[in-house]
Amino acid sequence: MLVMRALGEYLEVKFHLCIGGTSVQDDQRKLQGGIQVIVGTPGRVNDMIQRESLKTKNIKMFVLDEADEMLSRGFKDQIYDVFKSLPNDVQVVLLSATMPNDVLEVTKKFMRNPIQILIKKEELTLEGIRQF
Repeated sequence: MLVMRALGEYLEVKFHLCIGGTSVQDDQRKLQGGIQVIVGTPGRVNDMIQRESLKTKNIKMFVLDEADEMLSRGFKDQIYDVFKSLPNDVQVVLLSATMPNDVLEVTKKFMRNPIQILIKKEELTLEGIRQF
């Protein structure tokens, strides 16, 4: 979150982390100013779109973390609904620890020229980086 904030300030880009378990009213308030980068879970992002709190026309990038987990937990329809409401030129980032067929299906359906970045298990943590 701190990295996104710093990058946003430097690049003059507005972003928002939109996840369940946080205040809907806070999300709505923060989304009023317009957002270019949305990082979130499909349930909350879809909810904000349905409430018309998230205006998708200005979104330049959508980041979905743990895509494999979201698909395995039954969020497929919500993920599809989010993608269908995004502008055609939006950049989509799907992050996934595994690459099951469900994730590959989403990339084929909604992404143009997707790129896979695969990391070997023993290289997951770079030297000097602490994970919590």
